[in-house]
Amino acid sequence: MAAGGQKVRVFRRPGQIMGAQTMLIRYHERELTIVVLGNASNTSPDEFAFAIGRRSLNGGDPD
Repeated sequence: MAAGGQKVRVFRRPGQIMGAQTMLIRYHERELTIVVLGNASNTSPDEFAFAIGRRSLNGGDPD
């Protein structure tokens, strides 16, 4: 992934059990960790977590 014109290593760990879903994302060089917990099986915690990451790394700008 690129942020601010620089490549950033991303470590991710999804999880799921009995309808609950989780996503842990770590932006190593930026020392940023995002954890999304959901209790519905029809959500996408990956998309939500990466959207939060993009906003955080781009100073609040969604793109």
